[in-house]
Amino acid sequence: MIYGLVEKKNFSPDSEDFITSTVFGLLLTLPDDILFLILKSLNIFHHLTMLESCHKLLSYSFWPSWDASGTDNQNRVEPDVYLHLDAIDIIIEVKKGDLGGQWLGQWKNELKAFFNIQKHSSRPVVLLTLGGNLKSPEDNCISFDNYTVPVIKLSWIQFRKVIDDVLSGYEDGNIKRINEEIDLAFDCFGIQPYAWLDRKNWITKFAIKAQVLTDFYFAKGDDNDS
Repeated sequence: MIYGLVEKKNFSPDSEDFITSTVFGLLLTLPDDILFLILKSLNIFHHLTMLESCHKLLSYSFWPSWDASGTDNQNRVEPDVYLHLDAIDIIIEVKKGDLGGQWLGQWKNELKAFFNIQKHSSRPVVLLTLGGNLKSPEDNCISFDNYTVPVIKLSWIQFRKVIDDVLSGYEDGNIKRINEEIDLAFDCFGIQPYAWLDRKNWITKFAIKAQVLTDFYFAKGDDNDS
């Protein structure tokens, strides 16, 4: 969360900036190979066959201030997180909850501003939209000028599950401690995996059906139960 203090963002505990700084600040303490594995598990690289092995994180920034020329903004464009790996750039737009907030105009502004500072870059670029996607545009990529940028949409629960799945394999050492801190952060922000239902002794059988970004089905009990 130190990044939020440095950047003097809205640091109320229930703010979008607070959760962004806390969760991503912890993730960035992971070794490059493990961070890359998490990003790969998020489907960030599914369209890039050459990105199969570990790649280094060269630099990163929280709320970078980019040239707003050609965008709808007056002075600057400010995505939440920017990750510059040696083989790809990842722009991350965060919304606090999962219900809504992502919108196409903001995505286009961020990509246009990025290409303002990377005018002749041939490196792959991905836009990750975390949270707020329930009512987001259906676009899975954004094309303008000579660029086509994939859009990867994730809910906070999906995000937590991927991180849990990757880090749960480390049972000791600093990775385990980082994972415990990340879990604590998610718990504090109310981002709970559906596994919490198993710990409720008043629930014997349950079923949840939901369609958010993709078809999702979760159930406990016999398939024939109604």
